[in-house]
Amino acid sequence: MDPFQGLATFVLGRLKDSAIALWWKLLFLCVFSAVVSFLAVDGGFLIRGASELVARGWGYSSAAGALVLCFLANGQKLLKGMVAIIPNQEVIAALETQYQQVQADKEQKK
Repeated sequence: MDPFQGLATFVLGRLKDSAIALWWKLLFLCVFSAVVSFLAVDGGFLIRGASELVARGWGYSSAAGALVLCFLANGQKLLKGMVAIIPNQEVIAALETQYQQVQADKEQKK
């Protein structure tokens, strides 16, 4: 029996379930999702012949959407009780001042 194997299993098991590991996982998922969605949409618009600024704008919008979805889908355990304020559809369309308050388990319109 190898004593180091038991110690390694214990330490890795504790690290796997720790809050820091969960934060790193959420950070990785958010960055990965945002970068992939930005590059895919930006590249798609550039291939289609859109101007660079238009392509970049749509890429940023898709990255923002990916971050919100990643936050809502993966952050429930870590972000319990925290509030994120994101624009709702009317704000995106008209750039007005209505915001939607999103929590991990409920949504309220302000």
